[in-house]
Amino acid sequence: MVQLTKISLFALCSHVLPVQSDCGWTSTCGPRGCPDCKDDGSAGYRECCGGSGPSPSPGPPAPGDAYCPNQGDFGSDGNVQWHGNGWTIQGSGGVHSKTTWNLNGGFVEFDMDTSGAQGGVNTNLYTTSPDQVQPRNECDIQGEGKPSCMEMDIIEMNGNCMAQSTVHTWPNHNGGCDKGGCASLMRASGKFHVKAEFSPGGWMTVLINGQKNEHYNPSPSKQSQDNVVQNMNSKGAQIQSSQWVGWVPGGNQCPGGGNLGGSRFTVSNLVVKGSVVQGPQPTKCSSHNFLRSNTTFVV
Repeated sequence: MVQLTKISLFALCSHVLPVQSDCGWTSTCGPRGCPDCKDDGSAGYRECCGGSGPSPSPGPPAPGDAYCPNQGDFGSDGNVQWHGNGWTIQGSGGVHSKTTWNLNGGFVEFDMDTSGAQGGVNTNLYTTSPDQVQPRNECDIQGEGKPSCMEMDIIEMNGNCMAQSTVHTWPNHNGGCDKGGCASLMRASGKFHVKAEFSPGGWMTVLINGQKNEHYNPSPSKQSQDNVVQNMNSKGAQIQSSQWVGWVPGGNQCPGGGNLGGSRFTVSNLVVKGSVVQGPQPTKCSSHNFLRSNTTFVV
């Protein structure tokens, strides 16, 4: 193993993919050339790499057995624009995974951007647990015009203002995590990272930019947690993400308006860690989903 200087790293980068001297790099490169370089925002990036600007910052590393589902792994309706393992929804629309996962001991992780979301509009990512998965929204906890099923609301946003995470485990109004749900509320806006961790015992911890949003009221009971475990084992969790107008969290604490047609939000870098219960095997994560800082250079 030889310790590499900046000069030798740049030479390695140039050997793999030639770059021009006016690229304006602010750091050295990795073995993939331009995709492993950072840019200072100058026009040289487009000249050297053929892109429109610097690539988004990489997210946290994805486990080798995790899934990074993309357009082929979802059904959709409305105005949905796809970009890798993510999407942008403008106006009314939704995406629905063709697969359900057992998330016990796993997680769902993604970046979200609600900068373009309008007040009074619900933008979200959540899971449902249908008896038979279809690339549609076949069921939810409320069961209006469709069967009722367990619903785990990882995040529901009120425009660009407020986030709520909610556990719904049984379709009644008898208390606990029922149709009203066990909910936790916090402020969020702009671009942020979301990770929902599911314990083997059925507890969902949602982290928004690393801050836990699990101050549930009421707190999920042991019965509720057992229900989550059973549903995950037998039916799995289907990923849903949509934009609509109706109920929103923090309705009296945020701007209103409900301009659905003028509202947009983006989910990107979606990673799912779990085992497939229903449906086809979705797209596995590949090496590009790992942090570039993990790269080791050997010469």
